[in-house]
Amino acid sequence: MRGYRSLLITAVLIALLAAAAPAQDVLKHFPDDVFMVVELNFKTVMSMVPAEMLNEWRQQSIKQVGFDFTGKVDSMAFGFPAGMMGGMTPPDFYGLIKGSFTIDDIKAGMQKAGTEYETVQIGSLTAISSTEGSDDSYVAPVSPGMFVIGSKAGLEKFQAVSAGSTANATGNALLGSALADTGNKGFLRVAGVFDDSMKQMMSAQMPAMGSLNTFAMVADYANDFLSMTMVMNSDDAASLEQLKMMMEQQLPMFSQMDTTGALAEVVANLKSEIVGTKMIVSTGLSKATLEALMGQLSGMMQMAVPQ
Repeated sequence: MRGYRSLLITAVLIALLAAAAPAQDVLKHFPDDVFMVVELNFKTVMSMVPAEMLNEWRQQSIKQVGFDFTGKVDSMAFGFPAGMMGGMTPPDFYGLIKGSFTIDDIKAGMQKAGTEYETVQIGSLTAISSTEGSDDSYVAPVSPGMFVIGSKAGLEKFQAVSAGSTANATGNALLGSALADTGNKGFLRVAGVFDDSMKQMMSAQMPAMGSLNTFAMVADYANDFLSMTMVMNSDDAASLEQLKMMMEQQLPMFSQMDTTGALAEVVANLKSEIVGTKMIVSTGLSKATLEALMGQLSGMMQMAVPQ
């Protein structure tokens, strides 16, 4: 499963570095201990990629997994537990994939790549995993068009959450509220909550940040322009004023050190306002700047992904 995992991670990085609206019901698939949820509409991401570059990715996908991964994956969703703030991936981490492929497509792809696999029953899920090495990674169909991918413990936890035996109401209610702050448009939506430990850590760096409760970000691509909007919710409007002032003072200095011109464009398009206890920050990039960044990213991917 190493090839699949590298492609999944790469796909998420494409969206985050380039940066479907996640339905609220995506939250029901993740436990209460997630501090951040990310979902992206993969087809929209692909529409942003120049044709020549997309063809390279398609060929790489076919070579690695036996079918056009870029054309058959619709969306991905991940719920990140608070423990990942420490840099460690918990053993029960998992993600969800929606698309127009089947488990037989994956099996055929593994066979074409010469990768041996085994079928394993994990609870009520029939999963497959590579038999090569000691990689604890499984993928299993959950319903037509939806798959769960993760470790054995991750698939077990997914089933516990789905069965309702793992509470997932309180924290996810906050995430749902944060998602609502950004509206429903966009191909990438990210929302998170700050617990007491994270607030203390942020407050040590800057007191104003210790008042933040939730954050959300949405990225939308329309009319050859990538727009990004972030909403930060605080319990202290005065702290938001301090954050806004710091951002407006510091960002121009960073943009002067940018060789791509992207940061300068971000700063030029920057708008921020405070509404009650929410700070709304928006900015964006033109298609030309975005394609330049995607070109750099493609070069990085070619070096990082095994040929």
